[in-house]
Amino acid sequence: MRPGDIELAERLTVGLRNFEAENGGLPGIRVAGHREVFIEQLVESIRRVKYVHALRLRDVSPLISDPHNESFNPIRAALYFKRQGDWDEAFWMVFLFIHFGQYKGQYNYIREIYGQFDGTDRWSWLNVSSNMEAFKLWLQENEERLISGDSPRGFGAHRRYETLRSASDKWTGIIVESYVNWVDPTRTHLELFESFNIVAENPAESRFYSAYNSLNSVLRFGRVAKFDYLTMVGKLGLFELIPGIAYLAGSTGPLKGAKLLVGGSRRFRIPIKTLEQNLKLLDDELNVGKQVLEDAICNWQKNPENFIGFRG
Repeated sequence: MRPGDIELAERLTVGLRNFEAENGGLPGIRVAGHREVFIEQLVESIRRVKYVHALRLRDVSPLISDPHNESFNPIRAALYFKRQGDWDEAFWMVFLFIHFGQYKGQYNYIREIYGQFDGTDRWSWLNVSSNMEAFKLWLQENEERLISGDSPRGFGAHRRYETLRSASDKWTGIIVESYVNWVDPTRTHLELFESFNIVAENPAESRFYSAYNSLNSVLRFGRVAKFDYLTMVGKLGLFELIPGIAYLAGSTGPLKGAKLLVGGSRRFRIPIKTLEQNLKLLDDELNVGKQVLEDAICNWQKNPENFIGFRG
């Protein structure tokens, strides 16, 4: 653990003890070493969230948005476009980042598709949303080149079942089309998010909930993709969205982690709503946010005895 994180770890340790004193123990961290690893995963998750928030305060070079430049990065590009007032392109960068993910530290699929390889034009939000058939045709015509390139290529860890094969029902072309239809090219992304229902006392959480359910219409966007897309939109400051719960329903790792933490076993029988309530009470004490809890328990349950940082 980094020296600067020791104070945070101590605060989390106290928070866990206070929670257990008021609500009963957490069987999953009674085993020797499990508590320390869980705390380290919390610290790691907090660091990841803070990193994105820190990016919002830094200068962003136009080169970061150029897919032909080696410094291209879709998340930083989203911040660049946001600062330029091109909000739709910023949201588009987030979608591409979530759909393709990061493969071995690189964004080659996003880079090559967005930049049309070494083309002078780009598959920007405007170009794709206004000419979907041309975009799908381009993907088909360049299918083998995209899949068989020399540089490392593939989808990220959370998207490893997706494909650029046009014969598949998991094809990127139809997924992008469903996303475009979800937004609706006749309106902007901001207008879409403004349209979601809100509850006055907590608009950021209620908009997250409405948007999360609405994203069911985007093909191949399951629980992980929906959660990651909306939390990234929130972290980048594109729209104020905060998950009010950990959204365990439909999850794998987070659900197993919550059961292990609360019940001492990944197969612990407990209603998801009860688990969500337990995590809410835990967050009330730790004050780290549901995204951090969701991320930390997911990574912690993979190896509760030894800390392994997630690199996905």
